[in-house]
Amino acid sequence: MKRVAATLTLAGLLSATSLLGETAWAQLQPSSKSPVHVTGDETEAAQSQCLNIWRGAVEAVQDQSRLRSAVLKVYFKKGPPTKPGPNGQPGQQQCGDLDRMEADGDVYYVTPERRVRGDHAVYTADNDQIVMTGGVVAVQDQNVVKGDRMVIHVKDGSGTMDAAAKGRGKPNRVSGVFYPKDDNASGKPAAKPTDKPASKPQ
Repeated sequence: MKRVAATLTLAGLLSATSLLGETAWAQLQPSSKSPVHVTGDETEAAQSQCLNIWRGAVEAVQDQSRLRSAVLKVYFKKGPPTKPGPNGQPGQQQCGDLDRMEADGDVYYVTPERRVRGDHAVYTADNDQIVMTGGVVAVQDQNVVKGDRMVIHVKDGSGTMDAAAKGRGKPNRVSGVFYPKDDNASGKPAAKPTDKPASKPQ
């Protein structure tokens, strides 16, 4: 099956009153003004719901950040419908700025600093947050944190993880494994010790 690709407007796929017309897109990459490039095996539009659905190994990329999933639903804010037609046809639903994106099935949010995996994710445009749920695993360098739900603040890259289990000794609480930083990560050879005594001041 031929894969479908789009940048910001999806011109040609949808009509002039397109769901993805001149609307504001997501900020997958903090403070980026670049367009979001979306690819998938197929896409469909539901104008009455201000909804665009992507299916099949979907990937939304902005600069060095990407959101991957099996299905991606993109919702836009509803505006007033157009005026009824001359023969009494109902007006067409108008769609405005991005409201939210919902990703399902092997969801990955990847940035240069972090990789987060879950079963479901919702990006909300108004607060610029991603909420990922379902066996969430976040990896940064060698460090790993696991939980049930993670909130990612896209603007500054911060995040919080929580789990349903609470209390000492309870299974399936938030857990993490953290490794000390390698002081020699630069690859420079470590300084060799010397047996020569330090010179005395003159």
